[in-house]
Amino acid sequence: MTDIVRILIIIILIYYLVKGLLYLLFWQAALRTEARGMEIKRKRMEARERIKQRRAREKNQDE
Repeated sequence: MTDIVRILIIIILIYYLVKGLLYLLFWQAALRTEARGMEIKRKRMEARERIKQRRAREKNQDE
């Protein structure tokens, strides 16, 4: 009886260890994805700002 209990406890501990590691990996992946998304968003905003500035300069030169 005690052998079965020990085996069950070990199995449960291994389950929670694996579950915790998976959550940690998913959390890290989510953070990386969010950081990449923010970087892409920042680059797009900078590109839009450069285009606006270029158009404003061209408009001023035409006048």
